[in-house]
Amino acid sequence: MRFRIAAVVVALIAVLSGSAEAAEVAVPSGVTRDVAYKRVGNQELQLDLYVPGGTAPRPAVILVHGGGWRRGDRRDLTGIANQFMRLGFVAVSIDYRLDVPVGHPAEVEDVQSAISWLSSRAALYGIDRNKITLLGTSAGGNLAALAATRPARGGTTPPAVRAVVSWSGPMEFFSLHAQPDRYVRSTIEGYLSCVPSECFARAYDASPLFHVNELSPPMLLANSDREQIPSAQAVLMAWMLRTRGVRAELVIVPGNAHGRGLAGAVMDDSVAFLESVVGSPPPAPGR
Repeated sequence: MRFRIAAVVVALIAVLSGSAEAAEVAVPSGVTRDVAYKRVGNQELQLDLYVPGGTAPRPAVILVHGGGWRRGDRRDLTGIANQFMRLGFVAVSIDYRLDVPVGHPAEVEDVQSAISWLSSRAALYGIDRNKITLLGTSAGGNLAALAATRPARGGTTPPAVRAVVSWSGPMEFFSLHAQPDRYVRSTIEGYLSCVPSECFARAYDASPLFHVNELSPPMLLANSDREQIPSAQAVLMAWMLRTRGVRAELVIVPGNAHGRGLAGAVMDDSVAFLESVVGSPPPAPGR
């Protein structure tokens, strides 16, 4: 406990003195759960932090769970968060509002709030605020890509994100809704509170594909070749990024694994991609 308090004091001094980025701050290791990052009305949104400890600053990866924008929980990605922590990343698994009556853009605004919250407190958790990345699964893949490309509320640019990894993330809702899978169609309609063709502006705004520009961060887009989110979504997003001069990597694996079910097949590629953008983190203590 004394070590944790002392580390926080040192980090606060670094923040106040403006030297947080340059200083190597010793931070305690471990998992801190149920940290509030935003309140919307009576609802408190929380996140869990997985901090390797040792010297800082380190890159961070914000994890955005799936669940069709209706269900799911930050604890769904506990195993992935622990993997990243063992590799030396600070992992941050977040919740966001679910099953919102009006739907988009509440969810992506929550993700962007989490990015801003973490950036403003980077030194407290041994994070290099210039090396914040995102990894999302399924609906979370959509939100991760959207949060990194869509202007934040009240701003002209998205929050600073260095790289994005999406596993089975929907990237464009018009063609996705046109496919024959009834579950996918009903999920999209629930998220948008409309049929995309009847609410063009909202469906357009919720599609990361249409927000890509030359300042968008590099992305790795992973899909199975026979899953409920067609791999064409990832292929099209990669094409759009590349036409804007932005690095994009495609990982298409055989089978029908979806979202976090892809972890076994694409985790190594995802880590290698993030490290190629932000650098390899210092080894976690004890490794």
